[in-house]
This record gives sequence, structure tokens and C-alpha cells, in this order.
Amino acid sequence: MISAFPEDDQIAKELASIGLAVKSVYDLVNTRQSYPEAIPILLKWLDKGIESKNIEEGVVRALTAKEAKGVAGKILFKAFYRRDEPAVRWVIGNAFTVVVMPDDLEEIIEIVENKEYGMSRQMFVLALGKLKGDRAEETLLKRLKEGDLVLHVISALGTLKSLAAEKYLIPYLDSSHTATRKAAESALKKISKAKEKKSKRR
Repeated sequence: MISAFPEDDQIAKELASIGLAVKSVYDLVNTRQSYPEAIPILLKWLDKGIESKNIEEGVVRALTAKEAKGVAGKILFKAFYRRDEPAVRWVIGNAFTVVVMPDDLEEIIEIVENKEYGMSRQMFVLALGKLKGDRAEETLLKRLKEGDLVLHVISALGTLKSLAAEKYLIPYLDSSHTATRKAAESALKKISKAKEKKSKRR
């Protein structure tokens, strides 16, 4: 029987050769066990390009792991630009929420600021929230009124504990959109705690 996803079969065989008994890359996605030994194989496949969108997404999801931090960034960016597919690009952004490094800042900002990428930018916005500094904060504040990003921007500003964002987030407490309102409440609580700590240090 010919597999519907021959690339997946090949990846599974390579993983089996290093002692990982899986039938699909999605077995890694769904496991709670760590698999650092699989990261080089997954990166090799993603780097050379995977024909199947479904399998490429599975590889990216499998790379959404702390073991890929510091080694996956460049290849994930390459895959983002190569694959003109919003769903895969979104998943790549999600991977960066786990593997993001300070050196990724400028490239993530370029992606977030490019409106042509649409909703694919949402998780890159969250990744920005994990990078400290004025550049990340300024970029997020500029995107606060973009409808398809606003929820993620609010959450990211909360993660940053951005004091500068407080006055811009307060109006969202009256939002008719429940998720946005709750995100604003959560972000403002984090910012309030940060202000309290700052005042105690004085």
C-alpha cells in the first residue's frame, strides 16, 4: 500500500534509526516526552523543503519544543518565506513563542510590520512579548489597533509588563469582545504588579 504521505514515512524511518519508534512525525507532536535527538533530523527536513503542507506543519509543530531553542530560528524563518500558506506560517510563528532568541528580534519585527502576512503574524506578536526591550514594545504599541492582531498585541504587552501600554489598554476593558476584554484585564493586572514592584524598590 502506497502511503498518502511518503515524506512522513521517510521521516519516521530516520527517527526509528536513532531509536524513536514513531509511525508519523505527529507522534512527536502528541507526545509528552522530550526528544532532543530528533531535532537535527526535523531541521534537516524542514531546511530542504517538504512538499506536503500537512507534513511540513507537523514538522514545525514537532520543533515547537524547548530543545529546538537556539538552533531552529534560521530554518524556521526560511520555511516561513518559502511557504506561501497562511496556516503553515501561523504555526511557524507559534514555534517562535517557544524557541525565540534575542537575535531573532529584528526579523520578527519585519514580519509583524508587514501587513501582507495578515493573520500569520499573530503568534510572532506573542513571540515579541518574550523579547525585552524598547524595540519590541514600540512595535507592539504601533500594532495595537490592527484588528486581526489586537488580541495578541494586548497579551504580548502584558507579558512585557509594558508600563507605557497601560493607558492604551484601559479602554479595552469596555470591549464587547469577551476575549479582548479578558486579555486586557490580564495584561493590566501584570502591569499593575510590575508598577507595585517598581515603586517598592524606590
